[in-house]
Amino acid sequence: MSASGGLTLTLVSNAVAYNLLALIQAVTGYANTHPTVRELTLVGGLGNAEAVVYVGGADVSTTNFGVSLIANQSTTYRSGLNDISMAEKWLISGGNDVDVNVSWLIY
Repeated sequence: MSASGGLTLTLVSNAVAYNLLALIQAVTGYANTHPTVRELTLVGGLGNAEAVVYVGGADVSTTNFGVSLIANQSTTYRSGLNDISMAEKWLISGGNDVDVNVSWLIY
């Protein structure tokens, strides 16, 4: 059995690190959101203008990150197992009210 989901998250404050799983749980109101997935895609929101979304670990910053996303740019993490941890992904933005589109797939 597989399941998928997706939503748009808004990073409200500039230079504040947000935990991906905690954001999803806050938006959906569902604390039991599956914490690990087989595929995770993050896309910079179309309206972000020149604001950048930085993706990394708990120590993410605008100078310490794994991936940076501008408007409509995406990155996808894939695995053969449900072992991509959304709790280990952190997001920080280079502006206020920056959107990131998130989608995931669970098997």
